[in-house]
Parts: sequence; C-alpha cells; structure tokens
Amino acid sequence: MFRVYKIIPCKELMFGSLKHFVAGESHYYTSSESLNIMRFFKLVEDLKEEEFVKICAVGFFSESDGSFLVPLPADILFPRKGREGNPVMAKYREDYVFIKGTLEHYEYKRAYVKLSCLLKDYLHGRLDCFNKRDDNKEGDKEGILEESSILKREQKVGLGVDYESKTSKEGRLYFTQRLGVRSNYFLSILVEGKLREAESFVGAERTRAFVKDSGLYVKSLEELQNIKEGEFYKFYLLSHAFFDDSKVYINGIEFELKWIFSAGAEWISGWRKPALYMLRPGSVLVLRAKTSGNVRRLCQIEAFEGVINIIEGKRSFLDFGWNTGIIMREVNT
Repeated sequence: MFRVYKIIPCKELMFGSLKHFVAGESHYYTSSESLNIMRFFKLVEDLKEEEFVKICAVGFFSESDGSFLVPLPADILFPRKGREGNPVMAKYREDYVFIKGTLEHYEYKRAYVKLSCLLKDYLHGRLDCFNKRDDNKEGDKEGILEESSILKREQKVGLGVDYESKTSKEGRLYFTQRLGVRSNYFLSILVEGKLREAESFVGAERTRAFVKDSGLYVKSLEELQNIKEGEFYKFYLLSHAFFDDSKVYINGIEFELKWIFSAGAEWISGWRKPALYMLRPGSVLVLRAKTSGNVRRLCQIEAFEGVINIIEGKRSFLDFGWNTGIIMREVNT
C-alpha cells in the first residue's frame, strides 16, 4: 500500500550538495534545493515496520485539504513572462512537438500539483483541474502551486569555534541558507510499505524530525495499465531517474524512448556513492511499446546492470526507489 508520511523537523533543514564547505574557506553556504529520495534513505531504513519498504517520491502534504503535492509534469506549459492564461499540454507527434491552437510562447515552471489532480485529469489527457476558475464556479482553485508558495528560505549566521579554547576563530563568520516549509504544509514522502511514527534525523546536520502518518493512502497507484504493442505511453517521473539507452524496459516490457519533456537534470550522489547525472522528478518520457503486457500504474524503469549494483549491500539501485514514476497512455487530442 502507498502511504504518505509527514516529516516535521524541529527547525529549518539544511541539505548538503556536492560542494565541500569549510568555515573560513567559504563564508556563504546555500542548502541544496534538490529534494531527492536519497535524503530519506536512512530515515526509512530506521523506521520501517516491514522487510520491504521503498520510498517513491518526495513532496508536500497540505493540511488544509489532505492532498499530496508532487512536481508539475514538464509537458504542462504556461504563457511566458508572466502573461495571464491557462496552462496547455505539449504533445508529441513522431518528429516534432507542438501546442495545439495557439501562437503564444509557453514555458515550463517550477511548481507543484496535487497528486489527486494528476490521477483525475492529467492521467486522461485533461487539464481541467489546473485551469483557473472564477470564484463563483466550482473547481480546484489551487491546482498548481508555485514552489515559492510552499518553500521558504531562511538566512542563518554562524561562527567557527575552537573547541579546545572554546573561543571563536578569526575569519570564521559564515552564513547559511536553509529550507523551511510555509504554514499549512509539511515536507512529506510517498512510501510503499509502512513506517513507525517516531523521531528520526533528516538533513545534512542530522536535524531531529518527527515522522507522522498523514492518513492519506493512494490505492489507485496499484491499478494495472494494459500495454499494447505499437501504442504511445507517457511516464511521469516521481523520483530522479537514470538510464543510458533509447530502449526502456518496465516490468520486462520493452519500450522505445521517443521524447523527453525535461524538468532538468542534476548530479546526485552521497557518501561512498558514485555521482550520477539524473533526470529530475516532473520529467515526462514519451514511450512507444515494442511488446505487450500489464504493469502497475506506479512502476520503475529498469536500469542497466552497471547501475543496478552500485549500492553496497543487498539492496539494489531500484530497491531504493530510483527510476519511479507513473505510466499512462498518451491521449492524442
């Protein structure tokens, strides 16, 4: 079962990056904004109540309506330069991508959407849930939330200390920028399995945080998607993904990668782990099925052998949750 857990830290969080930081050598350190699943591997391992527990996505839980927010799909575009207007969905047509019925210029933006909206409308090629509505009409007025309306950045001042003399060191004044979450929202993770509600640690400075079950269970992610040879499908990434070929396999079914609507890419690494240049969550892959079969709605793209076993121990690259996403049939409208 897929459950959403709230992460409630005792203070703003600091997430490390690939840049080494030492007070004195540098005077300003900014927390990484990459909310990737690796930040929570240790937390999940410490609190799991079942042998097999996998983290599928990092997002935000809205206390006001009990919804789970995930990155905006990269094929949903907005009028450029802040112009007013509803979003549109870019379409793939064999050799090109086009936006139907408009000469306006559109662009992707960093934002979050309700997972329920994706499953209700986007899954079926509609954007009804995301369009702006008048106050006197029914509908979701917060279908799309810009990142700045959820995340906030806090500036903190620090001072390097000589632990032997218990005094400050000259030239060791530094500043850090931490990540916080605005009121009514909680940093959250989507997990396959069950966790204990308890205290744990999260972030580069091992900030204490309480993990609490939100009560939200997403049963529709367990539904099966029938795959037919020759048809087009979209794969919306919930976690970072890495693959190295135009051939894509999901649950043994072969697909041909035709296009990528990219939400960006970044280096992902950690202690005693190699760095991989991975697609960000929100990216959308356009796939053409080469064989037929059935896959679960939430599934994973299989990685090649060289990546499968790069993690020490018994668990593999896929067991940790990388390459996770939602598959759906491409609707040509």
